[in-house]
Amino acid sequence: MTPPTAPGGTFTRGTLVYTRRTLVPLFFWILWGDFCLQFMESVVPGVLPLLMGQWKVPALFIGLFVTTIPSFLNFLITPLVSVWSDRHRGRLGRRIPFLLAPTPFVVLFLLGIAGTGHLADIVHGLLGGAWSVDTCRIVILGIMVTAFQVANMVVNSVYYYLFNDVVPEPLMGRFLGLFRVVSIAAGACFSFFALPHAGGHAEEIFAWSALVYGLGFGLMCLKVREGRYPEPEQLGHGNPFRAAFHLLRDCFSTPFLRSYAMFCAALSFSMAWNPFLQLMRFNAGLSYAEVGMLLGISSAFTALVSYPAGILVDRYRPFAVATGGMVLFSAGHLLYLPVFAPAAGGGAFWIMAAAILISTLGMGIFQGAAMPLHMHVFPPGKYGQFCGSLGITNALGSMAGGLFAGLCTGAVLDGLGTVASRVLAPVGMFVSLALCLALLVRSWRLWISRPHSG
Repeated sequence: MTPPTAPGGTFTRGTLVYTRRTLVPLFFWILWGDFCLQFMESVVPGVLPLLMGQWKVPALFIGLFVTTIPSFLNFLITPLVSVWSDRHRGRLGRRIPFLLAPTPFVVLFLLGIAGTGHLADIVHGLLGGAWSVDTCRIVILGIMVTAFQVANMVVNSVYYYLFNDVVPEPLMGRFLGLFRVVSIAAGACFSFFALPHAGGHAEEIFAWSALVYGLGFGLMCLKVREGRYPEPEQLGHGNPFRAAFHLLRDCFSTPFLRSYAMFCAALSFSMAWNPFLQLMRFNAGLSYAEVGMLLGISSAFTALVSYPAGILVDRYRPFAVATGGMVLFSAGHLLYLPVFAPAAGGGAFWIMAAAILISTLGMGIFQGAAMPLHMHVFPPGKYGQFCGSLGITNALGSMAGGLFAGLCTGAVLDGLGTVASRVLAPVGMFVSLALCLALLVRSWRLWISRPHSG
């Protein structure tokens, strides 16, 4: 089907005007930037818990560094940056400056994570042995991870708003389908080519991901151009506190918006189990290469269904597709449990394969509907503001989830042993996702029954 065009065969978005020829580089550069971003972001949750496990970092610190502390910073940064970006007017636009400026710092702190072991030896020597090498590693790694998350949060707070500003609306569904394919392809490349080497080359993986991200994403920022925007309205009569109160009240003003925010927070809470799921996969007897292959195959399969998922979103609306994906995503985590049965034996690989495939497929379908769902329910003119408000609730959910998962895993590991702690991760994820599913269905019902003026 030929997409609709403006008179003269052109496509428009705000003051931007495209022909079919000029749309090709726009799509290419945004999707290339997304590939580099997603590859880099696969490294942090995929390799960092393994690196910390190799260094015997306590489970509580894994939850703190990977989830809780970054989520606290997200709570502070995302709403501010989102509104600031909505209202910024500059030579490069309102989104690109917030993507380009933090990029060198993201690269710097990723390289710092890669060099933590060497830096710990240097600091240990400078302190004359007052701190052990392990303590130096934990402190330096905590600083590097936190600083990286601050810079990366600025990027992630704004990057997805760029689509609404530069991609023509008649092509948005097709673009988001391609976007999901590229994102999943980046994750598959990480799983196939990087993760199998994480056991002995974690530092090198961080270093290479930093270079790929810096060159690729930085080039995207220089190649994509924004249009011109009308001047923003004044908020709170110049009083920042009144403006902040007005914005927050607007974002949580209806039962639907409050329910939807609770769903997003519960989803962030459930994702805090991911680092412990990653550790569980390797502790179940599978090699790095086997887990990498399984994750890569499942990601590749999910990429194949991303574009059809976009078609389903257009036909059946985002809520229905998101709900179906959440059901599969939740159910897939129960399939991990037979891995630990005494009779599993050599079948553990195939049980793990089924669990990873179904849960990844469900997550892929859900993610294919997630961004269209935001666009479906949030006012277009305040998209950054409303997405930024979710940064507050998402951060609260992640902070609570990181602490809860870390404390529970540490307590179970100390009290009941390693097998029980491994079972805890998929069970905790399943229970958390079941709560997400209930809140998603409730939000869907509230959306259907909302007043037309709401």
